[in-house]
Amino acid sequence: MARSPQEITRGCSTTLRLLGLLYLTLAGLLLFAQGPFLYALNFAPKVFSWYQVLPDPAESLWTGFAAAHAVLLSGLVFVAAQNPAAPAPALLHLLSKVASAGIFTFLFLRREPVFAYLAVAIVEALLFLLSAWLWARAGVAGRKKNGTGGTQAPEDVPPTGGQVATP
Repeated sequence: MARSPQEITRGCSTTLRLLGLLYLTLAGLLLFAQGPFLYALNFAPKVFSWYQVLPDPAESLWTGFAAAHAVLLSGLVFVAAQNPAAPAPALLHLLSKVASAGIFTFLFLRREPVFAYLAVAIVEALLFLLSAWLWARAGVAGRKKNGTGGTQAPEDVPPTGGQVATP
């Protein structure tokens, strides 16, 4: 059974809110449980001898930046959840994921084979795919809901439901 555009938009909004809560949880872990969080990131490389563990001197610096980034992303996806088909918040979120995945892939391949760099690059790439899929679904649902047949973004549709009023 096909879902209505309203159900698709509502589902996308709910998923974005959950993603925002995930980002806030990550920020809290980075700020208030830095030791256990970093231990978890270094667990697999220590136990299974996969690649290298995180370098000690930089951990405090980058976790502060990562926490700030997570708070910013949570705000961005909460704004996007209000109108999942709006392009600006979605594009900013996608750009953030591409940049982060690219940076951590570069660090892993060119600098040092640190397991956490690889793990973050994979997670960021998966979040990019999830976000792109949600935005595409919400955009299509928004265009169908506004009666544009997929040719206009929802914010470009006149308030008369696609019919232009003539004076």
